[in-house]
Amino acid sequence: MPRELALGILLEITEKNAYADLAVKNGLASSSLEKRDKALATSLVYGTIQHLRFIDYQLSAVSARPIDSLTPAVRGILRMAVYQFRFMDRIPNHAVVNEAVNMTKRRAHSASAFVNGVLRNMQRRGYVYPKKLQERLGVEYSVPDYLVKLWIQAFGAAECEKLLSASNEVPPISIRINPLKASPAEVAAVCRLQTTQLEYGFHVEEPKNIAETAMFREGWLSIQDIGAQMASLTLAPRPGQKVLDMCAAPGGKTTHMAELMENQGEITAWDIHPHKVELIRKNAKRLGISVIWAETHDARCPDNSHLEYYDKVMVDVPCSGLGILRKKPDIKWQRTESDLEALTTVQAEILQNAARHVRPGGALLYSTCTLHRAENEDIVEAFLKEHPEFSPDGAYHTLLPHRDNTDGFFFAKLRKR
Repeated sequence: MPRELALGILLEITEKNAYADLAVKNGLASSSLEKRDKALATSLVYGTIQHLRFIDYQLSAVSARPIDSLTPAVRGILRMAVYQFRFMDRIPNHAVVNEAVNMTKRRAHSASAFVNGVLRNMQRRGYVYPKKLQERLGVEYSVPDYLVKLWIQAFGAAECEKLLSASNEVPPISIRINPLKASPAEVAAVCRLQTTQLEYGFHVEEPKNIAETAMFREGWLSIQDIGAQMASLTLAPRPGQKVLDMCAAPGGKTTHMAELMENQGEITAWDIHPHKVELIRKNAKRLGISVIWAETHDARCPDNSHLEYYDKVMVDVPCSGLGILRKKPDIKWQRTESDLEALTTVQAEILQNAARHVRPGGALLYSTCTLHRAENEDIVEAFLKEHPEFSPDGAYHTLLPHRDNTDGFFFAKLRKR
């Protein structure tokens, strides 16, 4: 049953701190359910995680027992039921209650009356919200208080609310057509595409399972957010140039740069994890790219044999990921304010190391998929103060989901004199 599968995956995430994407992938792989039921289970898991704070706030308002005191199974059943009440209109409320009670009977029979009572109370009472703005936004859009405060300070309350709302929406499926193997017209003959401002970047309306198509397997296209594509286009490597991608896995930006270079020149791709380096190689092979040399290397450590060697350097640093919450909603529950502070040290070290590898007259692009000034503008500004040989090459770019229909991105192009 899809709800039983969803509950098992949900408990892996909430009770064992498993990454949502891996827990879902492993759970689906071990299930014999039909594709439609797997899709429902996936929706239940991601939706419940995405709206977890809202759900728990509503449960706390109608439950005589603290939510944290419940057994994990009962808590998970209630959470999924509230998600279905509020966000899945096609499932009747009475069916949600009956299924939740039956699941409880199978998992913890003595709690079935309690589950029935809580859900009936919620139906009668409706949804409640805090009165203070910051707390209301945190509950309504299910994000931690520190993130609401951070984005109100950065964008103002009205813009913050738009950003929070967009971060809970389902993102479009975005692809990058590989001009080494196909044209937009050839792909459009097979897929229903929606144009963007990019020549080879599109949203896919149909089919939804683009990664399972022959076009994908044969390297006609890659699945990549439009914002990530804009980062490579801003760095703009040209055919014949020497390029370093310092934190490259799984290779989306690396392979995009190779396509922009018409598979001519030299790209060195680093990642600290050997299994991720292999992903870069597999992606390059699928796309018919031969100019990428992928190797295991810590981006904080210089390659002394290639100092001041590269025309272009991509510095896509590890970050808090606050710009991709609509794709990875579990991030907001895994990150703390102290985590964000710790990341800035690593980011600064990587950017410092990148500077050593850019030739005079060359350029680097500092890139993140987060919306956090301390990881973005502050890192770049501190770097420029220490390195007068670098200067901004154009304005900094911040992409916002509600404004640009992309993931949240920041990138700054810097030129070495």
